[in-house]
Amino acid sequence: MPLPDPALRPIDVIDGASIKGRKGLYVLGCFDQRITFYSQQVRGLALIHALAEQDYLREKPRVAVIGGGAAGLAAAAAAALASDSEVVLFEAADDLLKLQMGTDRRKLDPHIYNWPRSGADDPVADLPILDWEAGPSSNVRDDVVRQFEDVAGRRGNLVVLKRHRVTGARELDAGGYELTVFDKAAGRLRTEAFQIVILAFGFGLEASETVHGIGDKSYWDNAGIPGAEFRGRANPHYFVSGSGDGGLIDFVAAASKDFDHAAMIQAVTSYPNMEPVKTELLAIETEARHAKVLGDPFNLFEAFSDRIGPLIQANGLVTHLARQLRPGVQMTLQTRDESVFTLGSSILNRLAVVATIIACQTTEGHGFNHLTCENFSRVAGYKPAADEPTYKLNCDGQIVTADEVIVRRGTDRDSVRQPFSDLLTGYEAQHCDWLDRLGEATLIPKLSNDAQDFFRDLARSAHVAGSRRRIALAQAAMPMIVHLSAVGEEIRWAGAHNPDRIAEAWDDGSAFDATLAQGPEALGSIAGAILRVAVHAPQATVHATPLDWLEPWRQLTAMSPYGGGILMPKLVGDNPGGGAQIRIATGGARLATMVHRALDKWLLARIDAHLTSFFLTGEDQGAYVDLEIHSSLRNLMRGTWTTWREAFTDDSALLGRFLRLVVSASDDDGDAVQVLVGRSKLKQIIGGTALSLAIAAVWGQTSPRGMRPGNLLRQLAGNEHTGHGCAPDRILGKRPSLSADTHNWQTSFVLLALEGSLDLARKAEAPFAIVEAGQPSLAETTGSGPMMMWISQEFIDALAGGVGALKALIEEVERQYTLPMLEAIERLGETT
Repeated sequence: MPLPDPALRPIDVIDGASIKGRKGLYVLGCFDQRITFYSQQVRGLALIHALAEQDYLREKPRVAVIGGGAAGLAAAAAAALASDSEVVLFEAADDLLKLQMGTDRRKLDPHIYNWPRSGADDPVADLPILDWEAGPSSNVRDDVVRQFEDVAGRRGNLVVLKRHRVTGARELDAGGYELTVFDKAAGRLRTEAFQIVILAFGFGLEASETVHGIGDKSYWDNAGIPGAEFRGRANPHYFVSGSGDGGLIDFVAAASKDFDHAAMIQAVTSYPNMEPVKTELLAIETEARHAKVLGDPFNLFEAFSDRIGPLIQANGLVTHLARQLRPGVQMTLQTRDESVFTLGSSILNRLAVVATIIACQTTEGHGFNHLTCENFSRVAGYKPAADEPTYKLNCDGQIVTADEVIVRRGTDRDSVRQPFSDLLTGYEAQHCDWLDRLGEATLIPKLSNDAQDFFRDLARSAHVAGSRRRIALAQAAMPMIVHLSAVGEEIRWAGAHNPDRIAEAWDDGSAFDATLAQGPEALGSIAGAILRVAVHAPQATVHATPLDWLEPWRQLTAMSPYGGGILMPKLVGDNPGGGAQIRIATGGARLATMVHRALDKWLLARIDAHLTSFFLTGEDQGAYVDLEIHSSLRNLMRGTWTTWREAFTDDSALLGRFLRLVVSASDDDGDAVQVLVGRSKLKQIIGGTALSLAIAAVWGQTSPRGMRPGNLLRQLAGNEHTGHGCAPDRILGKRPSLSADTHNWQTSFVLLALEGSLDLARKAEAPFAIVEAGQPSLAETTGSGPMMMWISQEFIDALAGGVGALKALIEEVERQYTLPMLEAIERLGETT
């Protein structure tokens, strides 16, 4: 049985947008609540679908859309697809979606403002046209504008007039409306008539100076986001004015030492043990909205503080955010309402703010203050000394100081409505009644299934390009085709893509199709690189002569002594052609290096994404780390990983060596080891990296090593100690648990991501006299072999116990390791 469609009926959509007595005039999203980029798009699409469904577009009326924001673009593109009418979009600015161009630090997320309701974490808007995926504002803007321009180019009935400001509108006696338009480029006014006019002018711009003497920085400008502390102030004081979503987000940003909007959203929404918090948040929301209907008072901030505060302190969210605080920060939040929070803001932002407030209140040296006043002003004549706060403010008689002032009082709505004030008479009250009558369906608008199908069919018929995501999915369904041939000393690479894009063959759902025109000797080292691509691709076919390739590749895969689970790619004995479009011709070694670096870069991105999420939230999808690690240790590991990641990004050879040794116990650079490093080994790569990071974070001064021996280097007491961090599934053809203790390791210490019954520390067994001088230990003395650590129960318990527990355990390991050697020294002294 199909689920009921939660979307508004077409007749309700038209009723909400229509102005009584004004046929053909519609207001789109300019008086609604819960305004997001996605919700405005839905409103635009829903209105056009409703007009088409009710036959308002059948006679091909001339349509004007005023405003090039999210709602305007959606309505204009939809109208151009849904009819043969001429559709004219008027935009006063010189670009469409102008606001979203200015920042890559603000994140747009289609559904996150619905959190904690189900589906809020879905990053895909899933719209039939102008679709997009969660990401930086500027990226989303570019994706949507590209699709809009594609609609305009394919349909031919959509006219876009930038730098055209509509200064007035009047109803015509014969029907329709006459718009007065100022053409900024020509510097003159003109009038145009339309049968349908859609007002999508939005909400205007923020003031440049809300409070005299304090310049405002736009929410949609990178400069409007509080940055890192660079002045060295011991107790930086931030004053934030406003209780809307912009004010709440920037309150958290100002309190944070290194604000990352996307990371903040992920940390709050994905934090462990949040189910009781979500249940209580929804209960508070229901109670508050019910109280509003009845006209009863309800203090949202008190409810959050009293009922949510204890829960997020108990589950550790407050502690997590406390670690992100700007050192010594003092926060003041000024609002006009004593309640601090309003129902117009999102639950997510309210939760982030209350958690940040509690973190400030419970962290020594930090503070929070709430001021309620209608207005505030800058105290005239105040001239701060070099070490004094920049601002002195008068908040209805209360004097406060601040180093930074952030004003988020909303936009100038009256100015953008003024040209249409006569036509809008009575609409605001009418629309409020409509909002109250239909409730939740208007707050979080949904696009009906009928509308989805309607626009998808139209877009398909018009051959409209989809979002980046849809294009990527379509491309993924096609194999990445590569054709390699040797001409003398030169290897020719042909196909649709350059070698630097070869890692796309490892993306989910991708396929790889390679043709090798000659045998291994002719193609040389590029052959091993291609094998590496093929064995880790979700689907792969290699066209080559089986007699030439089967045995050498079988030795590197199914028969490999260095790793298990590596299967031969499908070999087909033909040459399908496709080698005419030569992308690059160069030496085989150089080409192999290009391929390996592209693949290593792909792996680094996946490792970083998984570990960053794990460090922030403890979430370990797929159990790649598969260890419970205390939040204090995860936070320390996060800092170490940031340093390592930067080193790997800067030095591709360092990254390549680290990855090879993570999957192999052999300190080898050849194809036998290189082929193991790939997508199918991602779990052990991430697990091995996490183990090394945990120990390196506690040790300090431990970093990746780019030369033999090993892939790690620890600086201790002025000495360098080499290490090998790895997670092999075979050591010279045997299980690691059977051979790790006797393997000929080449480094001072070994960090082995292996669970087993082996002792945590390998004790020295040979007498001091035969110690190899080239093998210094982790301590200042030397045993007869490397100190080894792997995942015993003691180690698992120490990871869960935190930094102190792991540090104590490692110190005991080092003590056990050096004890036999010290005893040997003592015995040697007794005999001399």
